[in-house]
Amino acid sequence: MNERKRYTAQVDGRQLTFDDAEVDGREIRHAADRDPASAYVLVEILHRSTRSVGLEEKIDLSKSERSFRTFESDRTFNFTVNERGFEWGIGEIGEADVRLIAEIPADQDVVVEGDPDIVVARGGTISLRERGSEQIVGRRRKPPGKISLSILVNGVAAELRAKPDDKLGALLEKALEETENVGQPVEKWELRDEAGELLSLDETVGALGLKDGAILVASLQTGAAG
Repeated sequence: MNERKRYTAQVDGRQLTFDDAEVDGREIRHAADRDPASAYVLVEILHRSTRSVGLEEKIDLSKSERSFRTFESDRTFNFTVNERGFEWGIGEIGEADVRLIAEIPADQDVVVEGDPDIVVARGGTISLRERGSEQIVGRRRKPPGKISLSILVNGVAAELRAKPDDKLGALLEKALEETENVGQPVEKWELRDEAGELLSLDETVGALGLKDGAILVASLQTGAAG
């Protein structure tokens, strides 16, 4: 006796099995324990797109495995990513979900276009409620630019431009030269931030999160002057 063929679909990360090749949106919701079915939005995840599936809409499971997400909601929200249309079942979407369903590579930022554009933080969320249809793009990350910072040496400020990968030791050496404090090697000096916290000269500007306009204070280590 031949075993009857069964058909599968992914719903909210679970693989569900169906007896029939053709099922409707109501049956998919019910199989996923989303009852009453009318209280849930069913969204199909396509190749760089999504679409909502109605209760009575027929879905063919015979050709390929289909993937869906469910949302306890009574409406859908529209947005675009890189000029492709998407529907979602709730009024916000996570940056990680946008990256996944739109296939945005890791070296690009998720950006909500507007005035100004908003770069969405990793793990952040995007509201889909405010303007009806958000315009989202994947944009290659700009390399961090230089910042301006001041290093005070004996009360005299050395104004420097620094890249994120510049080490504090190299910047301090420049500051000592500019302020003509070259009697002691850089290793004999220490550097603190405005709060007085001692900073390692091996750390970089980027690793410390120094911002544009930062002020650092250099001083000789105790006993170094002698």
